[in-house]
This record gives sequence, C-alpha cells and structure tokens, in this order.
Amino acid sequence: RRKDAAQPLQSHFRFRRTTQNFLNKWLFLKLAEKSFRGKNMFTILTIDDEENIRNGLADNFELEGYKVEKAASGREGLALIAKGGIDLVITDLRMDGISGEEVVRRVTTENPGIPIIVLTGHGSIEDATKAIKSGAYDFLTKPLDLDHLNLIVKNALRGKELANQNKELLEKLKKADSIDEMIGKSSELNHVRSLIQ
Repeated sequence: RRKDAAQPLQSHFRFRRTTQNFLNKWLFLKLAEKSFRGKNMFTILTIDDEENIRNGLADNFELEGYKVEKAASGREGLALIAKGGIDLVITDLRMDGISGEEVVRRVTTENPGIPIIVLTGHGSIEDATKAIKSGAYDFLTKPLDLDHLNLIVKNALRGKELANQNKELLEKLKKADSIDEMIGKSSELNHVRSLIQ
C-alpha cells in the first residue's frame, strides 16, 4: 500500500527533473546559437542631423558587424523605431525639431528595453545628465572616441540580450510549474481513486 502511494510522488519528481534538464539544454543551445550568430543579429539606429557624423557612425558599426539604420532627425528616428527591429539607439542631443532628450523620453516610454546612447558637445553635459535620468543608457561627448563607443555599445547589447534571455527562461519556468501542478493534481486524484477501488 505504501509503495503504491509513493508512486505518484516519484512520478511527479521524475517529471520535474526531466523538465529541468530540458530547460537547461534549451538555455545552453540558445546561448550557443547566439554566440555563433555573433553581433550580426543586432541593428543599431544612429540619429544625427549632421550627415558626416551620421555616416561615420554607420560605417564604424558596419565594420564592427552590426546592421545599421540612419535617421537625420528625431522624428525620422522615432518613425524607424516604431516599425520595430531596432536593438540600440545612438542619438545626438541637440537637434532641430524633436531633440535627443525627447527621443530618450519617447523610446523609454513606448519601447522600454532599447538602450539609448546620447552624443553631446562639451557645453551640454548638464543636458546629457538629464537624458540619463530620463532613461538613457550612457552618453559620450564629441569628438567621439570610437573604441570607447564600441565598448559601450557592446556592453549595452549584452545587457539587453541577457535581460531577454532571463525573461524567456522565466516564461518557460512558469509554464513548467503550471504543468507540474497539473501533473501533481492528476497523480493525487489517481491515488484517491485507487484507494476507493
């Protein structure tokens, strides 16, 4: 009788171990796949009303292996972001029309999770600090140190990717827990039925 009563519980824990093993393998394969694909899966949007800076940034990031979108104004940049597929935004702070600070506010509100790096002149550090408080990931002053910028971009995208992976894993675990609960209830019900019979 005790042996029969223990069987549903053993089955439940066996199922949990199988589920956990599957999730571990799934996460490992996901990480391996992303490492193999490299940086090419990321798309960077550069927003700057100065054509030479906009094109120079685009050339730099393409050499680094990223996909690049370009916008000559805040309005154009926001329209591209609204279409989807943008992983990181680099925006000038001072622009006619929609400013870089407004871009930061809009993106953090409407598309949370997209890192934003602000570019500013030496005379607008205070404004850049305000942009950071509004949700920007970081800021750099002009003239730009491209090596430093590339490092900031790499770290920002790595953090974004880890956050996405954690979110996916939590969703998988929630699904697994709900299945475990159903299996557990089913086992207990079967045990009660067996006792009645």
